[in-house]
Amino acid sequence: MNYGTGFNIFMNPKMESDFFSTQSTDKKSLDYAQSVFRILEKGSSVRMEALQPTTDDSESTGGSHLIFQTSGTTGQPKYRYHTLGTLREASLRLESFFNLQSSFETISCLPIHHVGGWMQVMRAWFTQGKVLFLNFRDFKHKKLSSFFCNRFVSLVPTQLHELVQSSTACENLKLCKGIFLGGASCSEKLLEFARLKKLPIYMCYGMTETAGMVSILSKEDFLDGTKGVGREMPNVSIRLDEIGRICIKCKSLPVKNDGSMEISKGWLTTADLGSFINCKNLKIIRRIDDVINTGGEKVFPALIEKQILVFPSVRQCKVSNEPDERWGQKIVAYISPESVKISLLKEFLKNKLKPFEIPKKFYKSGDLSSHPKFQHSKELDK
Repeated sequence: MNYGTGFNIFMNPKMESDFFSTQSTDKKSLDYAQSVFRILEKGSSVRMEALQPTTDDSESTGGSHLIFQTSGTTGQPKYRYHTLGTLREASLRLESFFNLQSSFETISCLPIHHVGGWMQVMRAWFTQGKVLFLNFRDFKHKKLSSFFCNRFVSLVPTQLHELVQSSTACENLKLCKGIFLGGASCSEKLLEFARLKKLPIYMCYGMTETAGMVSILSKEDFLDGTKGVGREMPNVSIRLDEIGRICIKCKSLPVKNDGSMEISKGWLTTADLGSFINCKNLKIIRRIDDVINTGGEKVFPALIEKQILVFPSVRQCKVSNEPDERWGQKIVAYISPESVKISLLKEFLKNKLKPFEIPKKFYKSGDLSSHPKFQHSKELDK
């Protein structure tokens, strides 16, 4: 294999059967992954679209890439160009962290078009392991217990919140070699329950731009009650700028910058504010922009407000968030006037927004503009 800027992947039928587990229950993700490899085998770039991967032969790609979409800080789609080389670097640092002497046997149950889901595929690929595609709710089934033994799985807090309510799922999670938990904020109540159940959790922090995790907290430290998302991983440097933004230097940053990433002298400046616990363990405080991370998905309040204000009877709207055990942050909407029919508004939004963008709770008020928090609310012409 060539781990440079392009791809030189040849997967014969035997290699394919050895790599993709035939026990996979999520056939849609399995088909998606196979399609990605087919595109790369042709020397083309692949766009990791939500429904299916697509070929990108535009001259602007300048070689074979995996192109991931992210919303950045504006809500407008941004694209991150990774190569086999950058993804390999991301896998290598995890291999180094574990001092891996064998293969990664992984479970992929995150959306596969996101970096978090796809890196489970690549970790197995680079180490000649095997990847198993499952729905995360498969952990609730006792008859599938053999699937989870000695495998690494990646979860977001929303998934973990649901699974810990099932005793069978907890027992199956304990069979895993490790559970990578990241992608969104996680309540202390959920983490304490996970410790009580002795789940082998590795708290981690990363993003599309870094091809996954750049900091990690060992399962031993997690179970001992250590807070935060761990220390910087091998070959990664993390620092805070003058206002507390997390800055990252690593070898897995995208090979192209369309101007939407703040990179200077190899350092990526993120939109996350952080601090260090005891000068070593990274703690994520909050976003510096108005992006809301709900269940691992980025939501932009202004875009939701725009759709709610289209509803005929809504005069004012402000979208915000509240802490939530399941979602980390749940979307809430404050609307005016009080006569708005919430049931009709919810039905209307089903055709305008993605399911995770629809507010979980609505608050009605006579006039939002009188509240300091909502001084900048948009108002429809009467």
